[in-house]
Amino acid sequence: MHTTKLGLLITTSTLTICQQVAAAEAQVASTKPGTDFHYTWRSGVLPSSSGSANESDSPSATRLKSAVSEFDVAPLTVINAMDEALLRSPRAAAIRSTLGITQANYAYATVQRNSYFFFDRGLVAEAVRRIGPAMTWTPPWQTAFDFLVAKRQVDQSKLEILRDLWQLRSDTRRAYTDLVIAQETSKATANLVYLGQQTYTVAQRRFAAGAVPEFDVIKGKVILEQAELDQKLADQRVIKARQYLNLLLGRPPKQAIAVVNFAPSAPNTSRGRSYLLPDFEESLPDIDAFLTQARTYRWELMIVAQQMKVNRANLENAYATILPVPQLVLGGSTSGNQPTGPKLNATFFTVNAELPITNMQQGDIAKYRATTKQLNWQLGAVKNQVNIEVSAAYNDLLTYRERIKLYQNSLLADSEEAARLARRSYEVGHSDITGLIQAQQSNFQTQLQYLADVQSYQQAFVDLEKSVGRPLQ
Repeated sequence: MHTTKLGLLITTSTLTICQQVAAAEAQVASTKPGTDFHYTWRSGVLPSSSGSANESDSPSATRLKSAVSEFDVAPLTVINAMDEALLRSPRAAAIRSTLGITQANYAYATVQRNSYFFFDRGLVAEAVRRIGPAMTWTPPWQTAFDFLVAKRQVDQSKLEILRDLWQLRSDTRRAYTDLVIAQETSKATANLVYLGQQTYTVAQRRFAAGAVPEFDVIKGKVILEQAELDQKLADQRVIKARQYLNLLLGRPPKQAIAVVNFAPSAPNTSRGRSYLLPDFEESLPDIDAFLTQARTYRWELMIVAQQMKVNRANLENAYATILPVPQLVLGGSTSGNQPTGPKLNATFFTVNAELPITNMQQGDIAKYRATTKQLNWQLGAVKNQVNIEVSAAYNDLLTYRERIKLYQNSLLADSEEAARLARRSYEVGHSDITGLIQAQQSNFQTQLQYLADVQSYQQAFVDLEKSVGRPLQ
């Protein structure tokens, strides 16, 4: 609905202004060095000014140029940013360090019950003294099953680490996109400030000539001040996005960082590409292809499958612990042989073993069997959720892909042309300043909406990539 109203506004402004400007176009171009602003938004590049020498040296133009290249550093591609986050980010280090905690289960599997000291003394009535160590023997099959459970748990931990690193990769791509969009918005806002200065200058010149009332000058100044306020907000957004990306990559917050612009410097290679705009030369595969990949590579599905293996190992271990663990007491025995003697010394041993009658691990066995059923249902639920996420992300990707294509094919250029004609019409006195301001604001809003759609496209792409579980570029 918003796009439809915006398109009607642009079309109406173009029709009314073109009739007024057509007759004066050639005369103005030959007698007055007016400024034309040529945008290349069809290829996704930011608007740039190509006016006279005085205009290009103006404060707004200088600020626009400095916004385009604030740091003289090599641009960081989104692929390199994600790789750096996985290697250097403190968050990635914290995620990887959890593996050592799970690997400690191997040490637990080798733990044997401690021996203890046994001493029995019947001094008067029996005149008996027994002393020696008490040892509990752990059968080797129980150790083997403990190792099997530990191995399954370590494998599950590895999958969970990969899942968390995959989430970090997605967050890095979002942060990179936010920085690119923030910088593009800042440059578009700087261009609006430049246009506002030009409008204010034209209004002052026409007021001095008595062609317009002072109202035009005041209104032009207000619009310029509003644009400058928007520029400050846009600049602060760039700083915030840059610092967030630096911190996410494990860098100092104020470290210089440059990102790749929309348009790729080498379309046929990966070097210098931003990977932010869709490649319309390549068709998007059918959703079934993504669903098939998701069922194979989605980390959550792998984790649930591994949880089933861990539960199966725990169930086998519960069966193995039904057999009792015997306890052996071995030592020396001394008896006074009352009432008359003689005193006797000998070696004794005692064996204690539980009888598996009342406790046959039936509680653990029932729990692990129930867990097996629950994990089977959970696997189906996760598959269903994966299908939902893939479907939602895929359709969003299609939607914003088509919107970006419409912007690049016609809407951006039409909006630019409407703003250019409105400015020329005001310069020659065929329209008032209100129409000019509306056309410029409409063009600016069109640019912002285009950037918002690019950001939404990237969000859908990240969601689809995350849902599938593997890189799509």
